Amino acid sequence: MSDTQQRTTLEGHWRPGGRDEDSAVPGVLTIEQNGAASLTLFGGFDTAGPTAGPVHSSQRLTEFPLVVGAALDGTPVSLLGVTVTRANRTFTAAMRSIRQVLRAERVLHGVALDSPEAALFTSAQVQIENLQIWSAQGVELEISPGSEQQTCTATAPEPITFSCSSLTHTLSHHMSIFDSKAYTDGIRIDSATHVVLTLESDMPLSHGGFNAALGDWLDLLTFATGEPCAVLSFSLLRPNGEAGNRPRPTTVRAQWISEPRQPAVRTQIENFLFSAHDLPVEDCHQRWVKLREKPRAIDMLLTLTYAPHGYVQNDLLVVAAAVEALHRDLEADLPAKSYTNDKGKPRGPYYHERALQLAEIPDAEAVGHALNNDVGAWATMIKDNRHGLAHGLPKVESDVTELYRLVRRTQLLLQLVLMSMLGVPAERQRDHAFRRRMPSLPA
Repeated sequence: MSDTQQRTTLEGHWRPGGRDEDSAVPGVLTIEQNGAASLTLFGGFDTAGPTAGPVHSSQRLTEFPLVVGAALDGTPVSLLGVTVTRANRTFTAAMRSIRQVLRAERVLHGVALDSPEAALFTSAQVQIENLQIWSAQGVELEISPGSEQQTCTATAPEPITFSCSSLTHTLSHHMSIFDSKAYTDGIRIDSATHVVLTLESDMPLSHGGFNAALGDWLDLLTFATGEPCAVLSFSLLRPNGEAGNRPRPTTVRAQWISEPRQPAVRTQIENFLFSAHDLPVEDCHQRWVKLREKPRAIDMLLTLTYAPHGYVQNDLLVVAAAVEALHRDLEADLPAKSYTNDKGKPRGPYYHERALQLAEIPDAEAVGHALNNDVGAWATMIKDNRHGLAHGLPKVESDVTELYRLVRRTQLLLQLVLMSMLGVPAERQRDHAFRRRMPSLPA
């Protein structure tokens, strides 16, 4: 577990952004292991609200875009997206707060911002789950065996560097020194390796300028590996000062969409949809960012990976809606087809026709594995169940097991479509579809 994943408490003095330091009040900032941050003030900021107790959603929430603090060790801290969640006040005419509890969406430890949009940072360094394995950044080992002396030379690969969306992206390999640990059965020697993603900008950016790029990487890795990939560490760096001194990094803590697994678990490489062995990192990332310009269908598909599964009917509505959304997003790049109504006048494609055309995009053999070699039956079934659930019609599969299979087949097809748009080779599409196929139940 890294230091950025530990539960942390910081005592200090805090004030809303834009107010002078004389208005600062004492308080304790608590950052949980999952990144959730709460600030307890002894006293409080001047706000309008209830006299005591929790602040409910039906009441007017008091929000502060920025709260600035100074820890007792002198380290500056900035809190973004701060909301009062609990307030206790005196019952005197002054109605002063005696205690407040606030929630912060994000903590920047090491900088005092003038505004949430302050452009101070020129680079960011990030560690993300599964990044090293997915990016094929392994270590070459050369071992010289011997009975009394053995040597091992570990060679790190060259960094991967490319430009995308006005930022320079660099994946660099880092190795720790060898360490020995004593166990009851002997001594074990090991060394850890990891990949750091560095994002660099020619012009200073705000925190949000790097956050969007980080989100693209998280979604790409989550899609490509088939499991939620969490942020392990995130720090922002400012340019050197006039004397050439580099300011200390600013550590970012937040409650991300998924939490790092503690302790770390063994990577299930066989479950990856694809990796940098199948498609160069630069090409994959740039095509992914292009696809993310139309986020509707991808967001729906990622929901099934990020979020815990609930009712299978809900999952079916998600994938069924994603089928139409993805076809609409890609329609301009697909071969043109003409459709007419009963009177011979031009019309747009119906849902069933959108589903059929979407299934024409990936490798045909992979689609055959995914849809049990019957694209027409799948298109009819997803249409009938989508319309039935959404509009209360009778054509809804009553067998929950078959509904589950329909969801997984549709999810697999959507994955194949995106893999095809990213340029993943047909052989890899077939391998993924064969391993994830859902055969029909025996009659």
